[in-house]
Amino acid sequence: MNYNLFLFNELLRLFNNELYEQEYDRLFDDVNELFNDYNNSNFSLQFKSEYECIIDYLNDKYRKP
Repeated sequence: MNYNLFLFNELLRLFNNELYEQEYDRLFDDVNELFNDYNNSNFSLQFKSEYECIIDYLNDKYRKP
């Protein structure tokens, strides 16, 4: 696990704790899928910090307007 995936994983817990109640095999796949989605999104930007980009992505994905 690299730092970016670790950071994503820890921040994801703040937004979707229910995800972490499932089996580890399933959790691993789901977190990796979300991380790949984030990396391919418009939120993964070079001119902002990784932390800010992930927070923006998770806000968009999980927060209600």
